[in-house]
Formats: sequence, structure tokens, C-alpha cells
Amino acid sequence: MSRIVLGMMRIESMSKEELTHLLEFALSKGITKIDIADIYGGTRCESLLGEVFKDRFDLRQSFYLQTKVGISLEGTGYDCSKDYIISHVNACIERLQCGYLDGLLLHRPDIFMDNEEIGKAFWELEMSGIVRRFGVSNFNASQIRYLSKKLRAPLVCDQVQLGLGNLTMVEQTFMTNVPSDKTSKEADDLFFYLKEHEITIQCWSPFQAGFFEGSIFDWDSYPEINTALYNLAKKYQTSKCAIATAFLLALTKDIEVVIGSTNPAHIQEAIDGESIRLSKSDWYELYKATGHFLP
Repeated sequence: MSRIVLGMMRIESMSKEELTHLLEFALSKGITKIDIADIYGGTRCESLLGEVFKDRFDLRQSFYLQTKVGISLEGTGYDCSKDYIISHVNACIERLQCGYLDGLLLHRPDIFMDNEEIGKAFWELEMSGIVRRFGVSNFNASQIRYLSKKLRAPLVCDQVQLGLGNLTMVEQTFMTNVPSDKTSKEADDLFFYLKEHEITIQCWSPFQAGFFEGSIFDWDSYPEINTALYNLAKKYQTSKCAIATAFLLALTKDIEVVIGSTNPAHIQEAIDGESIRLSKSDWYELYKATGHFLP
């Protein structure tokens, strides 16, 4: 199975036929996991995928399907209450015409979330047979610890923004016992917490800089990163995208890269990264090329 996940955030303008072909292409390349969310396209992305599944339930059965809820569709902010989770999961399943979800993620932490209430929601969804596994997205270690205390089954993943253009979680691991002016802007043990508990890291927007500030492959905006990627792509006889993917996959065995592209050629480049084994020296040189301090 591929560690590349097919992200569905940008499918809103596709036709049903185009999306069907995209799913068939992904499946032919070993990609067997789909990531979507109720807010993508204002629910349109789930509805479009559901139109495909209605005619091609064989495709539904071929993929591990996960969606995300918790960002309010009715107002501002987040909602992880029991009633909200259950009602919106049912709405997701209806739009997706999928019968059940392989995975459900809480999209973002809600300051008002109650772990006991969420635990009951997850248990009810699991017992009803419409959700099989649970995870989170954009949660830090303390939030996962809090939530896990009331869950009957362990969380299977945490989806976070991670890539050469946003390495906060990785940077934190190096910032122990360094001068105060070099310390990470955040202090969290998320990476090794997830590694210890064998919770899969799912990297969203792996090729974006900052918070949707642009592609890391833009030479003019990110010359140092692109020079390093170009040199390594030449060394390993592959593309810059494949190197950027290999950089992430090298971190731990429990990591997946969520690709938001709908272009088969770009998806293939990410898939190529699965077969590349960067040396540790090359990995650290690429890390330094992003401008991060390495003690």
C-alpha cells in the first residue's frame, strides 16, 4: 500500500467523469486512501465524490475513506460537541453515499470540547457501524492526551501541516538546550508523542510554504530550498517533488503524505518519492536549506 493519500480539497470544479478517472489512476498506482472534509467546497466536494460512489461502489470499497468534521458549517469557529459530531457525520455519509466511513477525524480542536462527550460520540458511531476508526487533525500532544483519556480505542492519526515549507513540528525536536533567541516559536512534544504511541502522522499541504503562502517549488520566492531540491533531484535522478516527498517519508514509518493535486503527473512525482531513501546527511542539508537553525 502506498503512503500517499489522495486529498479531495480541490475537486470541486471537476466533473464526475474526471473524478472517476482520477480515482482509477490513483488506485492503479497503489494509492488506497482518500481524505476529504465536510467543509471542502462548502460540502460540494463530498457530494461530488458521492455521485461517483453511487455509480461505482466498487471504487468506494477499494479505498480507505476518511472525512473530517468539527469546523462549523453553520457559523464561526469549531464544534466538537456530541450532537454536532453525530449529526454531521450522518450528513457526510449521506452526501458521500458511502454507507460507512473507514475513518473520522476531528478537523480542529475546539476550546469547549469535552473528552467524555467526544468519547460517547465516537463509541455511538462505532457501535452503529458507520465509523470504524477515529483520528484528529491539527491537535497538539496535550490535546490528544486529554482526548484519549475517555476513548475506548486509540486514535489512529493526527493530520498536521508538515513539509519543507512548514517544519514547526520537526523544528521543535531540535530546540532543546539552545540559546533563548534560537528556541522554537512553539513548545510541544508532538512528534515523539505520536511516534511513541504509533499514531500516524498525516502531512497536509506538504508542498505549501507557511499557511497557504505559496508553493515551495516557486524558485523566485524560495531559491535556497529549490537549489537544494534541484541538486538532490539530480543526484537521485528524480523530480524535486519526489525529493520533497522522500524528505517527509524518511521521518518515521508511521507517516503519510496527503497530496491535494488532481494532476496525475504531479501525483506520480509524489509516488516516486516513496522509492527514494535520502541519506541522513542529505536530509539534514535539505532541512538547513529551509532556513531553520540546526544546533
